[in-house]
Amino acid sequence: MLRELLGLPRKGAGPRKNSAPAPDDWITKGVRLPAGTELRATYKGKTYLARVNAGALVMGGQRFDSPSAAAMKITAHPVNGWTFWECRLPGQGGWQVLKALRRST
Repeated sequence: MLRELLGLPRKGAGPRKNSAPAPDDWITKGVRLPAGTELRATYKGKTYLARVNAGALVMGGQRFDSPSAAAMKITAHPVNGWTFWECRLPGQGGWQVLKALRRST
């Protein structure tokens, strides 16, 4: 019941594959990341965290339209964001390289 009140997916529920995107989901390069998806990356020994919220990738209160743009904010030079970031979808415990989602679509 608490999960419903907070708008969280049912425990153990995976990403919505065949349903229509929710307004807060982020769709980039044909990949839909549900709102609440967490992203992390480690660069020069520091871990950076971001989250899918309001239809974009949000890191430190700043919105990014692509994973590469967020990665470039961290590194200050061009980088492939699909290989830079790991993600954890809502309701899942494990992390995976963001690029793995592009292969599965």
